[in-house]
Amino acid sequence: MRKKRQTHDRMFDLERMIRHGQISKAAALIERSRAQDIPEASLAKFVALCRRTGLYHKAYLAVVELFENKAREEISPMLRAEFALILQRRGAIQLAKLWLSEIDSKAFPEILLYLSFCQISEWDVPGAIESLTKYLNNPSNDYLYHLGLLNLASMRILNLELDAAKKDIDVCFKYAEAEKNNRLKANCFDLRTQVNLSEGNFTAAAKTIAMGLELLQDAPVQDLLFLRKWQAVTESLAHATPTPIDHFMSLESTTKEYETLRVLALYRLKIDFQEAHFNRLFVGTPYPGFRKLLLSRFPSAEIPKEFILRPIVPSASAERHVDLSSWQSMNSLNIKVDSDAHRLLLALSSDFYAPFRAIRICELMLPLSEVRLGSFNRLCRVWVHRLNAFLNKSELGASVISEGGRYSLRLDGPGCLMIKANRDLMSPSQLLHAEIQRAFSKTDRLSLIEIQASLGISADETRGLLNQMLDSKKLQKIGHGRSTKYRLIGDT
Repeated sequence: MRKKRQTHDRMFDLERMIRHGQISKAAALIERSRAQDIPEASLAKFVALCRRTGLYHKAYLAVVELFENKAREEISPMLRAEFALILQRRGAIQLAKLWLSEIDSKAFPEILLYLSFCQISEWDVPGAIESLTKYLNNPSNDYLYHLGLLNLASMRILNLELDAAKKDIDVCFKYAEAEKNNRLKANCFDLRTQVNLSEGNFTAAAKTIAMGLELLQDAPVQDLLFLRKWQAVTESLAHATPTPIDHFMSLESTTKEYETLRVLALYRLKIDFQEAHFNRLFVGTPYPGFRKLLLSRFPSAEIPKEFILRPIVPSASAERHVDLSSWQSMNSLNIKVDSDAHRLLLALSSDFYAPFRAIRICELMLPLSEVRLGSFNRLCRVWVHRLNAFLNKSELGASVISEGGRYSLRLDGPGCLMIKANRDLMSPSQLLHAEIQRAFSKTDRLSLIEIQASLGISADETRGLLNQMLDSKKLQKIGHGRSTKYRLIGDT
């Protein structure tokens, strides 16, 4: 009982420090804590404190073993919810949303707030607004209500609903002042800055940034980064030059804040619109919500069909373009379409700004129900090894590199990757179907052996694809046994 009381008091003190803006002090105390000394009943609160002070790795290590060894339903709903947010921070947004969907939001209304965090991280503005609106109708407590309201204001700013956003921010600011919650006040200044920028009031934006920075003097670099990001944007917009943004993007503290880089790239376009930069941002962002936002900010821009991802250092020799959605290009690398290597190549080329943690790769490669916490690192290493084996034998000059537990695709040349803007509209299996249709362009009837030779895959894999097309009425089977032929039906 005494240990429980001590743990409760320590958590209460840490919560107070965070709300008062003493985040570095709270983080230092949490760093010295040993997760094994925390009772399981208090682990959800401990993980939340780690998350809110930026100690995501410590939070992950504190409970990952518990999740590896127990069924999810055996673990308390709020600890599962907190761990889902840690997964979200590691890039596994869909997995986090799946875990949250398994928890009753009527019994635990915070789930809707946590779901909105996932939706915000994938730029799903309508989804986040819906989740936040539902949560605000049944909040857990005053603090989380105002946190939810502040997040709703941030979504309204993206929708350019500035008057509604201002009202929400004012309500939150009054609460933060009354509660002496400096961190929440600084967040209010952050959002007021965004409103000022949207209205073109750069003088007011500079003032709100200064007031926010003053409140967060004891904050870690990551907290200060968000306000300093707007400082660079304000200076660039006010003086119509991309130099402050370019300088901020080059700072070591910024280079690993991947969504910050994405946002800065968007604002840079407002000052110096270049079609190549717009195309890179559009094709190199996997989130439909961000693409929609980008098009709304630049309505006259032409939607790119593809983007050529070139080597870091341009090659003196002739460029070789490898189209990731082309059957012929994949064959030239000896990579089968819809194989692990092909799907990994598609995954790693889907985001030009953020490298991939192993769990995010597994989320993209496997059905969500098959992602296992205890095996994703091993699986990822196997997939990366196999893909590198293919790439090393090719003349593409590409490789998958690992740095700090994150994987990314590196192009050294002379080859380039041609990436379709609508790559998400055609799955690898659809590419195979398209290739079968191309095989029929020369003749109206083909045997299984002829189709297999065209595809370059095994007889069993070919039969599986043909059966899918038969079931969907795209193919007609003619004859029996060895004389069996296949014919395309209609205009497919």
